[in-house]
Amino acid sequence: MMNKIFFFILLLSSFNMVSQDTRPSQYDLEHTTINITNIDFTAKSINGRSTLQFRSLKNGLETIGIDLLKMNINSVKVDNTITTSFTYNDSLLSITLPVVKNKTETFQIEIDYSGAPVTDPSGWGGFYFNSDYAFNLGVGFASNPHTYGRAWYPTIDHFEERSTYAFKITTDSGYRAMCNGFLEKSDTINDKIIWHWNMETKIPSYLVSMAVAPYYVIKDNYKGQEKDFPIWLACKHKDTANVKASFVNLKSCASTYENFYGPHKFNKIGFTMVPFGSGAMEHATNIAYPISACDGTTNRETLMAHEFAHHWWGDNITCETALDMWINEGWASYSEAIFTEQQYGTKAYKDYVRDNHRSVLHLTHIKDAGPRAVYGTPHEYTYGSHVYDKGADVAHTLRWYMGDTDFKKAIHSIMKNNSLNTINTIQFRDSLQKYTSRDMTSFFENWIFTPGFPHLAIQSQEIVQDGPNFKVNLMIEQRTKFTWEQYKSIPIEIAFYNSVGKVEYRDYEMKPFGNPITFTLPFLPQLIIVDPNEKVSDAITDEMIKVQGSSVIDFKDALMELTINSSTDTSLIRVEHHWIAPKRTDNTPSLPFLSKERYWTVDGIFSQDLNMDARIAYDGRTPSSGSYGYLDNKLIISSEDNLVLLYRENESSEWKEFPNYSKLTGSKTNGFGYVDIKGLVKGQYAFGFNDETLGEKSIGTKEQELIIYPNPSKNEEVTVSFPFLDTSGTITVLDIKGQVIYKRSLRYSQNKEIIKTENFARGTYFVEVSSKGNSWKSKLIIK
Repeated sequence: MMNKIFFFILLLSSFNMVSQDTRPSQYDLEHTTINITNIDFTAKSINGRSTLQFRSLKNGLETIGIDLLKMNINSVKVDNTITTSFTYNDSLLSITLPVVKNKTETFQIEIDYSGAPVTDPSGWGGFYFNSDYAFNLGVGFASNPHTYGRAWYPTIDHFEERSTYAFKITTDSGYRAMCNGFLEKSDTINDKIIWHWNMETKIPSYLVSMAVAPYYVIKDNYKGQEKDFPIWLACKHKDTANVKASFVNLKSCASTYENFYGPHKFNKIGFTMVPFGSGAMEHATNIAYPISACDGTTNRETLMAHEFAHHWWGDNITCETALDMWINEGWASYSEAIFTEQQYGTKAYKDYVRDNHRSVLHLTHIKDAGPRAVYGTPHEYTYGSHVYDKGADVAHTLRWYMGDTDFKKAIHSIMKNNSLNTINTIQFRDSLQKYTSRDMTSFFENWIFTPGFPHLAIQSQEIVQDGPNFKVNLMIEQRTKFTWEQYKSIPIEIAFYNSVGKVEYRDYEMKPFGNPITFTLPFLPQLIIVDPNEKVSDAITDEMIKVQGSSVIDFKDALMELTINSSTDTSLIRVEHHWIAPKRTDNTPSLPFLSKERYWTVDGIFSQDLNMDARIAYDGRTPSSGSYGYLDNKLIISSEDNLVLLYRENESSEWKEFPNYSKLTGSKTNGFGYVDIKGLVKGQYAFGFNDETLGEKSIGTKEQELIIYPNPSKNEEVTVSFPFLDTSGTITVLDIKGQVIYKRSLRYSQNKEIIKTENFARGTYFVEVSSKGNSWKSKLIIK
């Protein structure tokens, strides 16, 4: 109940935050003419004159506010008459209208401005000068709001506000301006060229674009569902061969999206290459795309697929607020998988989805400073991993939750009924509900509005012969990761394999907690699998393969490498990596302390002579950046000599140390190494750790302490472990006089820090970890 109350309070407060900018309800920006009269590559500045045409949406409109960042305002005209009745604070231009406007009345504002356009403080977004390129990226990652048209032209910088656009961009001879829409004409005056572009489709400010360089345009045509579209790929002439090769599947991508989402709504398919290495920007019909991704291969074509998907997700329908950003970015990210499926087949799709799912379970909560819902992420994580990666993960589950046919019908309808308009998450949910009997309210409550994942696993099974058939009694348990909320209803498949690997599928609707089920089968099942085709993004990553003979197989998503020594007949091997604590029996001893983070299940249909070994990595590293570590950091808190491998046959068995394994520990204090398992058999495997500090007695009332080793130390580094910390913070080392010798920020869930001490003088130091007003301090002695 507390979680639900918090959710609704959050939802209401979020909508209140969104409504603070009331300008879109007072006046409508109908058309914008952007006239860039000079681009100075040396001074990195522009001169512009923009004309904005408005319609009043209320009676008694007296003032108007226009967004523009840190420019010089040379003059302002209202209906062609110069006015000085305005104020400007480097971000908002407030103009008092000479004549009060009533509802439906139109008026025109002309602003003459100049200056050096800015980039976002994060380095992502704004206006860039790079050698002989000048271009904008319409989103500012750190800016509030994230819409960032105001970085280079005056506008109403809001997701809700849409306008048509005309462009007049003056360049030097030899340069070309690329903008949204169609190129109507170009005029040559002395050594200057004026490029006239027209965007007849209304778009929000962040999708407006200009790129200027010595561009050459590769032209092609795509035959769409409703009409033909020109394709323009702008790059320098020397890059044309590579660009063509890297965009070879663009038409196929367009066909895929029209099939899944509906007709392409814009008048052109355009990509313009720019020297920006940190991503691309989905400007409508004029996508800013990194030239580095055009290397003559298709290695980066999922970036092409992502950006082009925004012509549906973001450009056609646009998230109403930043809180709804998963609609833009999560679906564009999932579109990469849909493109991969249509271009390279079902296996490639499954591999893509599985890799993303593993990454989400492993690191998304680390990257975004905690587990979060995909809706309503804080401002600093609007463009974070939950929105992109978990958003795609959820979209994959939704597709199979609804079924392919209903899924496509619903998305087609949403694209048609909300075309060139904003949509929020509640509207999106209700639109989906019209096309499915599944409960979208429960789905969104569990998957969209709440952090976490379900975990679905068979806890027990009993098979009883019933005449020629077999009754299979199963208990499937639902547990959860990062949430206490049980998932209301999860449609799943259950696969039953016979002795030769033939499979029969049965559908089942998972409910909260334990689910006792009975199935009658015409054969004795040898292997039973929940969600064999990975349609549900639960807290498991798994892989399965048929083998014969000898081989080495890297189950990278199940985090296990197998060495098949022999298998005369074909064996079916399945490995599951569970991203959740293994269950304990009542008699599980306190030591070795059983991992609370993960475990493995090995199962399958094995030939009689199957002999195999395995290697699994342990990784307790907690880097401040990067995509590794954070697997066993709450378990490995001291020397790796304390690490053991535990095993049990099934859920009802006791955990015991596996009899035949070895460790490759390296330094024994860096938290990383390998465990080699000799003679891998069916059952469950988990790490344990022989350190009483991890016991239950250290949780609750007992004072939590830092663990420092070696201490005293005469080595070149010491490890500071703090397994109790579940948030971000700061670690500081002070000398005996209180002077700061070392200080670092701690990443979310970082439980260990390795400190180089070779330059520390002999003596006594104090190590302090601080987080959210709490601090823990221990003494360190350097000999």
